[in-house]
Amino acid sequence: MLRGSGFGSRETAMYALAGGRILPDDPRVRLWRDDLILIEQNRPVRGGVAAVRTVAGRGRLRFAAWEYTQYPQPAGSCLGLPLSVAADATGCVWMFGEFPTQQFGYFNPAANALCVVGIPHAPDPYFGWVDAGEPEARHTSALAETTLVDTRGRVWLAQGGWYLYCGPQQNRSRVISFDPRAAFDQRFRIFNLPGDNQQVVGLAWDEGRGRLWYTANRTVDAPARIGNFDPERVAFDNTFDFSTSLDDRLCAPGAPDDGACFREFPLPARVFGVGHLALDAGGGVWYAGYWGTGSEKEGCTELGRLDPDTGSIGRYPLSKPVGCSETARIVGPGPWEVRVLPDGDVVFNEFFDNQIVRLPAGRIGDPACMALEPETLVNPCLVELAVPETDSARQFTHSIEVDAEGRIWFSVADADPAASEPPWGGSLGYVAGDGRVVRLPSLRPFGAATPNGIAVDARGDVWFGNFFGRELGRLRRVR
Repeated sequence: MLRGSGFGSRETAMYALAGGRILPDDPRVRLWRDDLILIEQNRPVRGGVAAVRTVAGRGRLRFAAWEYTQYPQPAGSCLGLPLSVAADATGCVWMFGEFPTQQFGYFNPAANALCVVGIPHAPDPYFGWVDAGEPEARHTSALAETTLVDTRGRVWLAQGGWYLYCGPQQNRSRVISFDPRAAFDQRFRIFNLPGDNQQVVGLAWDEGRGRLWYTANRTVDAPARIGNFDPERVAFDNTFDFSTSLDDRLCAPGAPDDGACFREFPLPARVFGVGHLALDAGGGVWYAGYWGTGSEKEGCTELGRLDPDTGSIGRYPLSKPVGCSETARIVGPGPWEVRVLPDGDVVFNEFFDNQIVRLPAGRIGDPACMALEPETLVNPCLVELAVPETDSARQFTHSIEVDAEGRIWFSVADADPAASEPPWGGSLGYVAGDGRVVRLPSLRPFGAATPNGIAVDARGDVWFGNFFGRELGRLRRVR
């Protein structure tokens, strides 16, 4: 991919020099326009300096080359649709998929392949899909929004109930802990969450407190909430069938905060759905309130910070949505994943508005940031960067991750993978340190139109779950 200006067109350009002389009518040229040339190479190419010659003259520019590798699910496995991924310090990359979630996968660098791990659960029919008409189902295996590796090397998975289901069958969520270094029969600890008709989405490990934080979406009888527990003190049961209530395991108001029960903090009633979490250096818990019921004037969705010591919440309403999808008109811009940068800035992606948004550390706590400007309905403190060349009616910025050099990586997925045309189908991209937003070419020609969760390993490789492609993908810069 060559990006710049003055490249002319197929009619006015003479050639490009990028790993060899390439003519405009070469079949490897997928696109040639004044600001962008896409060249498909079937041989190894390294980044370097390119030159483009047109009837108007010749110019030089630098270009990068990327190698894409696909890791398909093993034959006979049932890993579902890959949604969330996480990389650990050993070179393994963990992947969790939706529909169903009775297994998870991981890339084994020794085998250079995707491997499968089965998840313990109650015997059928108590473990199933409530929307499949199973009258005795007590836990729904449906959603897999978070894969997390904590500072101790444990892998955490959010096994969420069926979202928005409120029927007669039970609809529960579990949080799964898997320690790959433990003895075989001690690797799993599965924490069954209290409550019915709820969906766990985000997870965050709090090393300072020794707690696991989670988000749970609003139900008919409970608000959206953020909770935590101490995995060394709360009881776990790998095959619990939810035949009895677990509500007595919620911390009672005023009870000691010793981690032996599930302590939950209800969010304001305006927050209907809550997405992912991130912790800051001061122990605050940031959350993405992606679906709200507030008015447009007060901001229907928000970025929020919970102070666990006081229970107080700082709210930063989001600017009026700009997305044109039907969902955006209903729920707003859709803040989804959150990261806290080393300098204290908070960044998040807007799922439906296709933006990467930053709240500078110096504006945190500023009253001016906790309300929208009345005339423009814009939050004056948020720095919004649009993901380029997105069709917001059918493309969505799903996930973000920060690499060791401070780049903020993002994934853009197609709701209709077959509809997109090059160059801007589903793809990855990043926000550079100078604020430039770089979007890489479409991955659709490789069957990867729906990149979802992303992770960056210690080598700098970018991994992602190829949702409808049912595989794990890796993007490596060729240097």
